[in-house]
Amino acid sequence: MLTAGDSRAVRYLKGETLELAPDELHAEGDGVQPKGFCLVCIDGFPVGWGKWQDGMLKNEYPPGWRWT
Repeated sequence: MLTAGDSRAVRYLKGETLELAPDELHAEGDGVQPKGFCLVCIDGFPVGWGKWQDGMLKNEYPPGWRWT
């Protein structure tokens, strides 16, 4: 979903909400509409969870793990 060079990756690790288009998400199955909780990956490695709804990925990264 994200790459290490993408500024949104750092913003996610800091606990910010991100704007993502539906075509940037990967859903299992044909015709599946993305919504709800999703695994956030950077360069293919899982780093945490987010909740996607209406173009916004709300950060579910635990507060103690966020970059400051």
